[in-house]
Amino acid sequence: MDKNDSLLVNRFHDLAYRADVTGSVTFSNFLNLNEISVLSEEKNRLEASYELFGGFSNAERQIACFQSDAFSLYSNQKPVFPIHCIELSYANKKYAEALTHRDVLGSLMNLGIERDLLGDIIFYKDNIYVFALQTARDLILSDLYKIRHTQIRANEVPLEDFSYEPSYKEETVQIASNRLDAFIAAVCKYSRQKASEYILSEKVFINGKLTTNHNTKINIDDVISLRGFGKLRIESMPGMTKKGKMRVSYLLYQ
Repeated sequence: MDKNDSLLVNRFHDLAYRADVTGSVTFSNFLNLNEISVLSEEKNRLEASYELFGGFSNAERQIACFQSDAFSLYSNQKPVFPIHCIELSYANKKYAEALTHRDVLGSLMNLGIERDLLGDIIFYKDNIYVFALQTARDLILSDLYKIRHTQIRANEVPLEDFSYEPSYKEETVQIASNRLDAFIAAVCKYSRQKASEYILSEKVFINGKLTTNHNTKINIDDVISLRGFGKLRIESMPGMTKKGKMRVSYLLYQ
């Protein structure tokens, strides 16, 4: 475990301890996949249980809510995560540029917002949705008027009113064996060696957990995040080809 991970683990224990001794809940900032994986590894050593939420189902960046046993047993309410949903709309769609995730994130960072105050950034139905903690929310609503050369409007949307149906592209690959390196080589069009190196570089997460073992078996319904490539879900394994290769169908998040 490197120094950054050690500091992160200490932070998790501090939040869990404070939840336990106060009989309440505490929250982390937004965690990325690697940080969520570190939290998962530490789960059985924490002083309190936790749950994760990022503002909507299947969010990649999520907040951890640490709950004391007393809160879990005696509270009649679920914890309210301090997440705000900000809708960014184009002031004039006709003259809007084709913005990217990088453009939006860059504009937000230029406001002085730290990355861990921001959750996922979603492009959906002609608008952009940003999930944020209170400090970031305030800056976005007061100071964000333009992304690149495109004028935008920022408005808060009640979290319960946000509905998101991700789009997918269905793909099928053929692999020699049911191993992670074989699957990634086929999906990313890598050599088997390059796929193994990619896995060892800590860029692969299966169901939110970091995976560095190239021999890991893939299974139906696994959600696999590939840094620099995207996120996908294993849909089916509809049998073997005549040449003895395994067919794997997956849905690539768009």
